Amino acid sequence: MTDVGPDGNDHRQDAIPTYESLSAAQVLQARYRSRLPDQMEDLTGPQQGTAELPLHVVWSGSNSYSPESARARMSL
Repeated sequence: MTDVGPDGNDHRQDAIPTYESLSAAQVLQARYRSRLPDQMEDLTGPQQGTAELPLHVVWSGSNSYSPESARARMSL
């Protein structure tokens, strides 16, 4: 059973769109969505000590910070 509309497109929620039907922004959104956790609570990482981020993530300022310091976290 398919839910094909009068325009010939599949309108099911779980339908996988083809790249031809998506804008560039939608393609990027789909690509990055698969890399991110579903919710903030799923994020993991150090809670103490020093975290060093790669330069392609932090390209200006310091690339190391203490997760315990709210001021350092907000400066990222």
